[in-house]
Amino acid sequence: MISHRDHIGIEVNIEVEIPGAIAGVLSCDPALQQFSFTGDTFRGMHVTTNDLDQYKAGSTIMTKSFLSTSKKEEVAASFIVKNLEQEGLASNSNKVPVICHYSIRNRNTALAIETFSIYEREEEVLILPINVFKVVSVRENSGRFEIKLVEQERLARTIWRLRCCMRCCGVVEAPE
Repeated sequence: MISHRDHIGIEVNIEVEIPGAIAGVLSCDPALQQFSFTGDTFRGMHVTTNDLDQYKAGSTIMTKSFLSTSKKEEVAASFIVKNLEQEGLASNSNKVPVICHYSIRNRNTALAIETFSIYEREEEVLILPINVFKVVSVRENSGRFEIKLVEQERLARTIWRLRCCMRCCGVVEAPE
C-alpha cells in the first residue's frame, strides 16, 4: 500500500484509490451499462488459514481489487484444481481451498464480460473494486470451505454515487 498526503493535507490511500477511480469510470460509463450484472457468482481460490479466519459470519469486507468470478460454481471449483496444480500446493500447505459465493444486488457493482472474454464458456463476471459485502456464512464441506457473501445494497448505492460524482467533478476522467 502506498500512502501520501496531497496538497491540502488529506491522506490518500493509493492502493484503494487507483482501483476505485478505475471502477468509477467503469461503473458510471453509459456504454458499459449493457454489461451490468446482478445475481450470484462464484470464485475459487486458495487462502491461508490466517486469511480464512478474517471471514466471520456477520462481518463485512470491502473488495480492494477487481475480482474475476463465474456464474457457474463448477468453473470456480475448477480454478481451485488449476491453482493447486500451478502453484504446487502441498497437502501440508497452510492454504485451504475456498469457494466464495457472491450475491450481487446492485447493477453497478459487477460486469458480465463473457461476450468479449477469451474463455466465453466460463461466463465471467468482473466484480469492481471498492464494494462492501456481508459475510453470511462460512462452512466446511468435504475439505473445501464455502463462504457466502451478500452485497450491502445501501452502501453499494452510496459508493456508486461517489464514483459518479468523482467522475462528473473531474476527479476521475471519463473515457474518450
